[in-house]
Amino acid sequence: MERAEAQATCVDATGDACLNVIRSARADGVIEDIFTTRDGLYAPQLGFATYVRGVEAAGSTCAGFTHTPTILEGYSCMATTVSVAARANSLDWYWTQILRTTDGGAVVADGAPGFYVPWRGRIYDLGGEANRVALFPITDHPPLPCEAFEYSVWLSNNPDATTIAPEDAPDPNQWNAARLIRTFTRGWTRNPRATGVAEAGRTDLDTWLRDASAGEAVADALVTIWALPCGLSFRYVSIQAGNYGNPGPECVFHSADDELDAVAGLNEDDTAICVDGDGDGHRAASCGGGDCDDTDPAVHPGAFEPCDAARDFDCRPAEACPAGTSCDGSTGLCATACFEGACAGGYECSPDGLCVESACSSRTEPCPSGTICRDGDCVEPCAGVICPRGRVCAGGACIDPCAGVVCPSMQVCVAAEPGARTVCGPACTCSDLAASAICGSARACDARMGSPTMGRCVDPGCETASCGASEICVGGACVSPCAGVVCPLDQICVEGECVVDRCASVVCGTGLECRAGACVAACTGVTCADGERCVDGDCQPDPCFGVDCGSGMRCVEGLCVDSGLDAGRRDAGELRMDAGPRANPNAGGCGCRAGRSGPGLALGTLLGLLALLARRR
Repeated sequence: MERAEAQATCVDATGDACLNVIRSARADGVIEDIFTTRDGLYAPQLGFATYVRGVEAAGSTCAGFTHTPTILEGYSCMATTVSVAARANSLDWYWTQILRTTDGGAVVADGAPGFYVPWRGRIYDLGGEANRVALFPITDHPPLPCEAFEYSVWLSNNPDATTIAPEDAPDPNQWNAARLIRTFTRGWTRNPRATGVAEAGRTDLDTWLRDASAGEAVADALVTIWALPCGLSFRYVSIQAGNYGNPGPECVFHSADDELDAVAGLNEDDTAICVDGDGDGHRAASCGGGDCDDTDPAVHPGAFEPCDAARDFDCRPAEACPAGTSCDGSTGLCATACFEGACAGGYECSPDGLCVESACSSRTEPCPSGTICRDGDCVEPCAGVICPRGRVCAGGACIDPCAGVVCPSMQVCVAAEPGARTVCGPACTCSDLAASAICGSARACDARMGSPTMGRCVDPGCETASCGASEICVGGACVSPCAGVVCPLDQICVEGECVVDRCASVVCGTGLECRAGACVAACTGVTCADGERCVDGDCQPDPCFGVDCGSGMRCVEGLCVDSGLDAGRRDAGELRMDAGPRANPNAGGCGCRAGRSGPGLALGTLLGLLALLARRR
């Protein structure tokens, strides 16, 4: 029958009624065209989700196949031995069907409501963090567009969840009811000769998918886009036959089956997601992520890279150990080298020329791989380590787990706990999701434009605190980024980063201190304020500040002495008693005369000597 007539027979008032609801709710809710992403990809170019599992009761599944992208006038199931996974992971017109069942396993009759349970639906792994999901359904009979709305969709980061989050408090660890936000009325191709797979190197994909000779042919059904509130990310989607009325009661469609070809994840800005092929939490660099080898979970931005590694693990250019250090092959860490054959207290120089703890030098056997010696015992490299904020310890190094992570629109990277997967989480500034639902009552949302923590949940008081460039906010107060930090072995915290301590093995002489592996005067490079002087590397009040010594005199420790005297001597007989207001406080009489010039007393002494000589004549 004609399409307009067919739509009139849609059950439960779905079809155009549902399209009108979506169209009125969103300016871009209905697109009279084939599906494309905002970054210009057509459906065959996407990375499709992988079927994980589903409740496949006896007689509740079947599979079909067609290369004709028009409405099927009915179907018959293929052998039930054909697995859903073999038909569900690509867009190729190999479609599958799972019937909706009760908790007892009985198939729900077509048109019967209820039993919309996510963990009883078919569950897919989208391959990476996403904000939206595109469904590519199959329709087995007219009229259109009724069957495009026969799905219930839930989203989560936990495929094993068995609870449903309230709609006003979405939770990535529970199942969340997705909202139907957009439909593409032409499906994903108008070409009845299309094969379902984009041919390699094809340059006329637009023509291939939009062949005008297809007329009103539709690729089996409308393509529908489903989403959660702004910023909330997920990796898993559950799909079940029947629609409970999302996005409105006009769309209720209690189907008993869910003919489906493929599923794909999208970013919130409707661009294609990068698939995380190796499951390490980092998307491939080839599609905008930071993972330089998406086939190996040990390789990703922020991974621990041994200093003697023969390959790239952290997706950064290789760096040699700092001067004064060498690579310790037993730990993969840069260790301080013996300084002129010696080491600092508590360390001894090993045959390899590296400073090792004295308690470890007596070990007769090396520590097992993956451990290091500390206080004579073999321990994990991260044992007892407290990394700076925003860093986690991995393999004996404090790393930034968000380095190289590219999050979708309206999301921020959330530094995971050690050993956990780094994820992109919703920005608390998202207008569609209240900050309280993301941060909870114990945290606050930093909404300040340009703030380094904008969109992130912070300690109460830190959302308004203005800290200096070398400070961070903790508990509402600005503190040093190294406060409370315990770096890994032979490392030291510098401006919020644990770096190799190149001075761990250096022993300097009196008045010298180690900097960057070299001994220098403690006051080298130290600039003090007016009225202060540097003493052993610290700025202290200068006792000579403001003291006016006359010609030929100089101030020493607040006292004026003859300039010809050795600056290093401090004998009382070398100190002038007329040194001005900072003279020796133990001296009495009229020796304390402010502003008295030094030569006055010297002239009196000369006249006395001349008188003595005259008497001897």
